[in-house]
Amino acid sequence: MSGNVYSQIAIGKESVSSPSVSLDFGLGNRGIILPWVTSEGSVTGVVNGTLVYDLNDKKVKVKYASGWKDLTVNTNGTTVQGGVDGALIQASSVAENTSAKTAIGTTLSSAPGILVLEDTDKAMVLPTAASPHLNIINPAPGMMVYDNFNKVLAVYNGTVWSFWRGGIEAVPTVTTGTGRVWMDRNLGATQVATSSTDALAYGSLYQWGRLSDGHQLRTSPNSVLNATSSTDVPGNGNFIIVTTGQLDWRNPQNNNLWEGVNGINNPCPSGFRIPTTAEFQAEIALLATQNASGAYNSPLKLTVAGYRQYNNGSLQQVGGTGYYYTSSESGTNTTFFYFNSSAAGSVVQRAYGMSVRCIKN
Repeated sequence: MSGNVYSQIAIGKESVSSPSVSLDFGLGNRGIILPWVTSEGSVTGVVNGTLVYDLNDKKVKVKYASGWKDLTVNTNGTTVQGGVDGALIQASSVAENTSAKTAIGTTLSSAPGILVLEDTDKAMVLPTAASPHLNIINPAPGMMVYDNFNKVLAVYNGTVWSFWRGGIEAVPTVTTGTGRVWMDRNLGATQVATSSTDALAYGSLYQWGRLSDGHQLRTSPNSVLNATSSTDVPGNGNFIIVTTGQLDWRNPQNNNLWEGVNGINNPCPSGFRIPTTAEFQAEIALLATQNASGAYNSPLKLTVAGYRQYNNGSLQQVGGTGYYYTSSESGTNTTFFYFNSSAAGSVVQRAYGMSVRCIKN
């Protein structure tokens, strides 16, 4: 069927939230399911801004002028639901009306698409859910939702959630004595530190090499003991606790997860990356005092956010010592820097949870 709608629409709620909204979704642990296509190339006459779930490579994509933008980090998606391949959900005996669509904001739309929003002064508000990877129990392939807890766009490809923050908000920065540009706060912090023990500036605690999938939150749940991941994206927001092997959340290990701005799991905003050992060491060399006080009184205002224990997920030394990962591996371990009564670097196993400070590429 086809339809034209000229007014604002609310789904799952009584009214829209703003005059600037054309389509508004209610609260709850639900998302919208994007249209499934056999492949991006099968979408004819596509216009910029089109969103689809590509059955060919199991990815959520958006059309830009330069081509299709992949919004799915993981490539191991699936369309299987309840033991039935999702591609067969629509029975082959049902004839499809290829010209069917619903248009909002116009009397008639020539743009291809199932749902077309053509208002010039209104936009769609996505469904919201706090930490959807934890709270949406049965997500479907092609699902999209706004995570209003972590303030990111989340999409699900049938296996894992992918999260997008970079490029949406301006990244607050500071230039140090080395001439390098850094984020002015720890990744996940809500403000620049007002003291070395400012809890609002502690930010998240990442396991080395993981992206922002929810595990970095200080309150994220622990995994089952030694439930390591064999892929670069575990597909859940658990802090993976381990007591065996190389004490890494990933088995086998992958040294390329945080390497450079194009690192597979680079959690930093667009144009930023995890610093190398040499880059962090150059900042430490300029501290007025080689301790936590000097780290805080530097342009970076580094905090003593503590760390998360690899074998039980407990928080340790919060308010006493700061621990910061680098992108540099050291054998089966990785390098990091710490600040308490002294300031130094060392090596550590990758399953620890530590602070991250991003540097501009």
